Amino acid sequence: MDELAHTNIPGSKNEKRWQDVLDILDAGVDVISAVNIQHIESINEDVKEITGVEVKERVPDKILQIADEVVNIDLTAQELITRLKEGKIYDHNKVQQALTNFFQPEKILQLRELALKEVAGQVERKVDYEVTAKIKPWKHEHILACISSNHEMAQSIIRKTARLASYYNSKWFVLYVQTRRETLEKIPLAAQTAPDQ
Repeated sequence: MDELAHTNIPGSKNEKRWQDVLDILDAGVDVISAVNIQHIESINEDVKEITGVEVKERVPDKILQIADEVVNIDLTAQELITRLKEGKIYDHNKVQQALTNFFQPEKILQLRELALKEVAGQVERKVDYEVTAKIKPWKHEHILACISSNHEMAQSIIRKTARLASYYNSKWFVLYVQTRRETLEKIPLAAQTAPDQ
């Protein structure tokens, strides 16, 4: 299944394609899929910092965690830009906009670095759990993320600690303590609901 992060057509059983993959796996069928690095939830802020674009369609990190194998399929920045210009990535009417925004060589290079780090982390975890654990059993740690009502800071802390918990195969908890200063009447409604989380 391609385009793992993307939204399904209206009327589909699931909103997102990655949810379809979970259903297929639950049915006992193996799945091979592809996802671009910019669509991984926990590195969303890094992608935004590199590209200046907030990618809206994202895949939860748990999808990578349940994968039997994660591999990196890569192209050089120039090869990717050539494919873009040939219309193999977007329609020809979107090519120029993509070239001036997301598809710049220095941005692609940084995204490639993120992809390599992600795959290296997945390989390291696999070695830890399949090789090292046979020699020296893991101690399971717990990670606690303490957040405030600062919405942007809370999002960042949640993403980073979820990533750490995944890396260490740890139980993960998020704690928010509401102070008297932060009663429901004093916290803005938008910060209370945070529909994108």
